[in-house]
Amino acid sequence: LRPVIDKVFAFTGAGDAYRYFQQGDVFGKVVIDGA
Repeated sequence: LRPVIDKVFAFTGAGDAYRYFQQGDVFGKVVIDGA
């Protein structure tokens, strides 16, 4: 079983990731890459 990743954001784009998630048009997981 593998999670479905919808979109990956850089750590500096955490605000963008939050806004993207709040839109409600998310199919899978929204990932914030801290590396």
